[in-house]
Amino acid sequence: LHATKLAGAPGARGNPALGAEITRWTQMAAAAGEDDAALRLGRAHLKLQPSPLPHDPAKGMAYLEAAARPRAEGGKNSPVGHYTLAQVLLAGLTPSRREEV
Repeated sequence: LHATKLAGAPGARGNPALGAEITRWTQMAAAAGEDDAALRLGRAHLKLQPSPLPHDPAKGMAYLEAAARPRAEGGKNSPVGHYTLAQVLLAGLTPSRREEV
């Protein structure tokens, strides 16, 4: 989440207020359907990138699934979202979920 430049600052590691602002805007973008924001939040909650967000596999998977949601379901069908979901599932970073057939 902190790989950004806001107000000329290269990231927010030393500035908690700036980090909170970046996180807030990223969450708002994800809620509005921005797949890149959902992907960043998903990776952050799974601790695949540096972030002050708590490790939360359920939230992480929900954000990654939102990033990969098909267009027919109102998503953007992000190829990077699909790729990241596959990486997470293959690495066993989160419990797998079975769907009843």
